[in-house]
This record gives sequence, C-alpha cells and structure tokens, in this order.
Amino acid sequence: MDNNINPVKVRILDKEYVIACPEGQQAALIESSKRVDGEMRRLRDSGKVIGIDRIAVVVALNLAHELLNLQQSSMLSTDEQALHQQLQNLQDKLDALLQQYNKNLLIPS
Repeated sequence: MDNNINPVKVRILDKEYVIACPEGQQAALIESSKRVDGEMRRLRDSGKVIGIDRIAVVVALNLAHELLNLQQSSMLSTDEQALHQQLQNLQDKLDALLQQYNKNLLIPS
C-alpha cells in the first residue's frame, strides 16, 4: 500500500476542507468533491431540505443508494453471465449426447 498521503483542498458549499489523500488519487477526490458539491447545491436550491447538516445527510444517502444500485446491477450482470455459461455447458452436453445417440443408431447390429 502506498503510504504517501498528501493534503488536498476541496470546496463544498463555499466551505474549504483539507482532506488527506493517497498519492495518485487527488483527481478522483477532486471529482468526488465536485459531485458532492453539485448535489448539495441542487438540494439546497430546491428548498426541500433546510440546514447544511440535513442536506449533507440526504446527499450522502442518495449517493450511497446510487452506489448500491450500481453494485447490484453489476452483480446481476455477473449472475447473468454465469447463467449463460451454465446454459452453454448444458447445450454442449446435450449436443454431445445427441451425437453419441445418433452414432449408436447408425451402427449395424
């Protein structure tokens, strides 16, 4: 594991935060902070949630929900691939059995 940690300044809702960030992850952290800032601004500007703490919690829950949905979608596609492979294996076995059966029919007794 890379032990080089650097401070990175990010700005969310006009407040600056200094975040410890592993070397090479600065760009991802900055993009993440931009996403959080954008979501918090959108929610604040909608007027549906009042208070920075509440806005932060709602945005965190929304982003966590989005992440869980993406993970579940990814698992489903993995499950679908496994199912497809199992079906292909069954099809191959059936083809082999049918070929063997047809060979046996053609052998004169």
